[in-house]
Amino acid sequence: MDEDDIEALFADLTLRREIGDFVLNEAALLDDGKLTEWVALFDREGVYWIASSPDQQDPLDGTSLFFGNPMAIGESFPNRPAELRSVRSVGSIRIENRNPKLGAFEISAAFVLAERREGGETVTAGRYDFALLRSGPGEFRIAAKRVAVLAGSAVGRDFPI
Repeated sequence: MDEDDIEALFADLTLRREIGDFVLNEAALLDDGKLTEWVALFDREGVYWIASSPDQQDPLDGTSLFFGNPMAIGESFPNRPAELRSVRSVGSIRIENRNPKLGAFEISAAFVLAERREGGETVTAGRYDFALLRSGPGEFRIAAKRVAVLAGSAVGRDFPI
């Protein structure tokens, strides 16, 4: 392994760590109810989509649970019940596609979400798909985020972000 190989390996490991940290921080903001900070992670033209089924490939094909720009909605997005408490476990973070010259990355991650609110508790599992844009060293903006709920007690219910 020569010096160029070592530099490329180091750059790849650094990128993976930065993206992993970003995805975990994004989940923590949601769990902590810091919706203003969460919305600020999105690019100005960013889109947030909760698919109605794991197989839904187009937000305009059928009914989505949510599809829109969270920045346009501001602090009222979405109406998070005051009594809602949640914790997410996010893992299997993968870089699916990358264009480092443009600073664009497609990321996927698995999640398990446990929620407690008035009326009961839910546990939901699914997948996040992100389109991220590098905005600086170790910094990203969300160009698009898709949530695909695969299983759990929240399927077909009011699914929070």
